Amino acid sequence: MAVSEKAFELTADAEAAMRQCVHCGLCLSSCPTYRELGTEMDSPRGRIYLVRALQEERLEPAADTGLDLDAMNHLDLCLGCRACETACPSGVEYGAVIEGARAAAYESQLKRRSRFSRFVQNTLLRRILPSRRWLAFSSAMLNFYHKSGMRPLIDGLLPASLKAQSAKAPVALGKPFHSTADEVYPAKGEKRGRVCFFTGCVMDILMGDIHRDTIKVLTAQGIEVVVPKAQACCGALQVHEGDREMAVELARHNLIVLAEEEFDAFVNNSAGCGAHIQDWAKLMSDDPEFAEIAKDISSRTMDVTRYLVDKGLLPFPNPIFGAAAYDAPCHLYHGQRETEAPLELLRAIRKLRVIELPGSDQCCGAAGSYTLVQPEMSERIFEGKLKAVREAEPNIIVTGNPGCIMQFQYGLAQAGLEIEVKHPMQLAADACEI
Repeated sequence: MAVSEKAFELTADAEAAMRQCVHCGLCLSSCPTYRELGTEMDSPRGRIYLVRALQEERLEPAADTGLDLDAMNHLDLCLGCRACETACPSGVEYGAVIEGARAAAYESQLKRRSRFSRFVQNTLLRRILPSRRWLAFSSAMLNFYHKSGMRPLIDGLLPASLKAQSAKAPVALGKPFHSTADEVYPAKGEKRGRVCFFTGCVMDILMGDIHRDTIKVLTAQGIEVVVPKAQACCGALQVHEGDREMAVELARHNLIVLAEEEFDAFVNNSAGCGAHIQDWAKLMSDDPEFAEIAKDISSRTMDVTRYLVDKGLLPFPNPIFGAAAYDAPCHLYHGQRETEAPLELLRAIRKLRVIELPGSDQCCGAAGSYTLVQPEMSERIFEGKLKAVREAEPNIIVTGNPGCIMQFQYGLAQAGLEIEVKHPMQLAADACEI
């Protein structure tokens, strides 16, 4: 694809967000990469300067991409954790800036990325995750790969550049969750509500047991749960990587599916999915067919813990003995601004000692595919979590996002720490049992 005369065209929401920034610098200390590197260009303020300079063509472009490579490297290092949004007194929606910049550079960026990065974008994000058929096949292959004992052999044949990524390849936690038909799970006891449960893609493959536990808790709390079989990947990972076209396509598909019935709310148990679905209204604002539907569904989308807390938690009959340290997923804490509901739910479980992990509001370094395409920085950022875990000495880590769960599982295992990593719904499900 030839580089166009203007290789960097920003979205309208990115433009609006940049105009809000007064360059005060109060965001700097909240930024994981700035804390690690201490360089202005690896801070939110610095990246906004770079995006503006790219847009105004004030940087020397590379011949093959039409973009300044040093500038793009600084943008690539951003985790998109949105902690700067919480810190910003001007209300700058930095997520819109970084996603808009990546969308503007998407086609040009593909040319310069590593073969592995291109595989992640073209195969994983564009083919496997959006397809229920490919998801089911990949899940079966992943389980076979792990159980067959082939993993150590194959890892030994990989070049050094890919060994780190292979080590982080996840292992499915229990049987995948794939609805072959629209499923309706009736409420137990008095019915108090009816929700549509958005299951996503990564959770379907790797964490089906968490989906089943989520449904178990909802129904035990008197909530009828509907799981539409035709739903697909929400598009969060795609939009984070700059593939806005695929994100819009996935949003359209899901909006058609989800708008078919009436629900109290659209609930999910993945922080990244929830934050992105709440942003569908912005993503689809210029689409005359889907703008209003997107606005309605976005406004009624919430994390499952928030829905349950708002309904009023019924008592959990079974006590759980242990010390659980809660770490807040960035896209729940900063993206959805949901800071209390997961803790309220956990504190409702009898005998469970709940603490917030020190620095709970800071990123763990997972950030979607970041842990694969930026492994060194991801591990540097996770070191802060390891220090916090050692200080808190919990026997359970609790967090509500699949990427964060995998990051903790990998990082704790590498550090030789035998600590369980759980989703809040897993503990709540155990507390439902008598």
